[in-house]
Amino acid sequence: PVHVLVVPGNHDQTTSFYVGEVLEAIYEGSARVTIDNGLKLRKRYVWGTNLIGFTHGSEEKIADLPLLMANEWKSDWAATEHHEWHIGHLHKAKETRFTAGDSINGARVRILPSLSGTDAWHYKRGYTGQLKAMECYLWGKLSGYAGHRSINATTLDRTAA
Repeated sequence: PVHVLVVPGNHDQTTSFYVGEVLEAIYEGSARVTIDNGLKLRKRYVWGTNLIGFTHGSEEKIADLPLLMANEWKSDWAATEHHEWHIGHLHKAKETRFTAGDSINGARVRILPSLSGTDAWHYKRGYTGQLKAMECYLWGKLSGYAGHRSINATTLDRTAA
């Protein structure tokens, strides 16, 4: 089964929604594919002992994400051992681990790279040269994060030239 979470970005909220609508139409009636095109900025997926949150990351403070997860999805937080956020706003790969005191109930926040090129706004502000990549994650249903693979894009960024 495939579950698609449509998470809007800060530059493409309308476009993301329309892509989700098209995907819902294509997979309507499918028992194997579900599309979550709801309007919420923060979404979650629970698999076994894993609670994985997704948001673009442009609206929330990174340091607030673990508590947001615990507050917004209380029963899911309590029922899972592994808590992780995936965000993309910063268009670069970065990872931060948060732990509440001596508690083992921490949450990892991963800042994912982007496949998008450099548009005029990013170029003007000097946000150039980021490696374009996508990442695929592997999770154990009971053991949590098991690894990931990063795939670098081979296309040239011609918008900044």
